[in-house]
Amino acid sequence: MPCLRPIKFCLCALLALAMSVQAQDNVIRIVADEWPPMTSSQLHKGGFSVHLIVDVLTALGYESSVEFVPWKRIMRTRERGAYDIIPAIWHAPEREPFFAFTLPYLENKIVFASLQETAFVFSGLPSLESKKIGIVSSYSYPQTLLDYDKAHWLAGIDTHQNVKKLLAKRLDMVIGADAVIRYEAQKNTDNSSPLYFDMAHPIEIQPLHMAINRTHPKHEVLTQEIDRMIIEFKRDGRFLALEKLHGLK
Repeated sequence: MPCLRPIKFCLCALLALAMSVQAQDNVIRIVADEWPPMTSSQLHKGGFSVHLIVDVLTALGYESSVEFVPWKRIMRTRERGAYDIIPAIWHAPEREPFFAFTLPYLENKIVFASLQETAFVFSGLPSLESKKIGIVSSYSYPQTLLDYDKAHWLAGIDTHQNVKKLLAKRLDMVIGADAVIRYEAQKNTDNSSPLYFDMAHPIEIQPLHMAINRTHPKHEVLTQEIDRMIIEFKRDGRFLALEKLHGLK
């Protein structure tokens, strides 16, 4: 009588392999850059947006992993399928071929921030003449602003660097999301409000989305599931609780 043990062993091995592949398929790979308080490896649960997407995916029955890498690398590797979700991103038409975007879940008010002692109020492009203005090299801004060549647009690697330059009086002002600039200012000074934020004249209001990489085989379904769960989080108070936990409320 032939021995059945090798066959049984092979079947068990194949079953284990199939279960392993299925488990890996159920793990959603999250990637983010250093953009506190929204995303940061130095913050509790990775910052507000990372905390939110991990909780949302858990509620949907998925496992997840989180990796923090520079923004330029995230954009450079978007077609390789190295990650599945970016938890905090602005929508742009040129990004649509690569990502499926969720509904906006938060708004970023993009403003000018200057030192309190030299508070700047935006009153049109001429008010920017001769000003040294910090922007982030990898971010997008209204082209009408950047085309104004009587201002000095100085690109830094991130908001952290720009705020340090502003506090050192090497810049007249910086542009960015007010919550992000406030976080960096408070981290770099004992004064809780060293900066003036021109909240009355926002450059633009940028809805914040999550982006699902189109390389994921279920990117459309995943986008819909995330939208549905975030709506549920907002309805039952979990979203607000996360905002408070991360200092956004």
